[in-house]
Amino acid sequence: GDQDEVYAELARYYMKKNDLSTEAIDTYNKALEKDSYNINLLNILAQSYIHHKQVRSALLIFEKIVKIYPKNLKFVIVEVAKLCKNYPKNTMLLMSLGKFEIMGGEYKKAIENFRKVRKQDPQKKDLLIAAYYQILEKSPNTFEALVDQGQMTFDNNDFKAAAAHYIKAYEINPDNTELQSQIEKVFPKIMELEPKNTNVGEWLADYYTKSRRHTDAIGLYQKMVPLTESKERLYRKMGDCFLAKNMLDSAYNYYKKLPPNE
Repeated sequence: GDQDEVYAELARYYMKKNDLSTEAIDTYNKALEKDSYNINLLNILAQSYIHHKQVRSALLIFEKIVKIYPKNLKFVIVEVAKLCKNYPKNTMLLMSLGKFEIMGGEYKKAIENFRKVRKQDPQKKDLLIAAYYQILEKSPNTFEALVDQGQMTFDNNDFKAAAAHYIKAYEINPDNTELQSQIEKVFPKIMELEPKNTNVGEWLADYYTKSRRHTDAIGLYQKMVPLTESKERLYRKMGDCFLAKNMLDSAYNYYKKLPPNE
């Protein structure tokens, strides 16, 4: 008890002097053992760690502050952003800043930081995929998150997830040229690796149709026919493609396969 009071008194003395020395750090930690929710102690301890370039220790304190005092999130984001400026190559810092920004609903800023991490340290892809899923859980229509996640899950050989993210992004912004070029690169690769994937195959053929690439669309629809139960739908789509190409006989050949009420 007496010893706790000594550390508390000593910590107050160091805090008044804004002391960031290693002796002060030891005292702050000892005082926190008894007074773990003391925001002033936590703040000065974080600043002391920063002063000594002990970035990981500072981050742990900031995480603790946000957990105990969620209202201090904005302050923590500002402090961690300052650290990122001082250590622009520290991907652990960038990841942490991004996670704090997700908590604060600043998804675009988080994505900017995650993109820096992707560029600097591709090994962190599993952590990044998990972080992007956090964004998409809170804000499912964040276009940039869907595109990035499509790319990363594709690189991770999770083709089903990649296709789903790209398709959703396309629904949100079909005119985005960067997205279009990624779709045209990624979807044919998925089809090479999974030639019986009728969902992706038909979606890509529909995409070609919208892009007026009717020959490519017809080729894909034809591959899908033997793999699909409801062939009539594909016959109609192929008929429409041949009609768009002004190949009336071929269009008619597919239309006549449709049941009478079609």
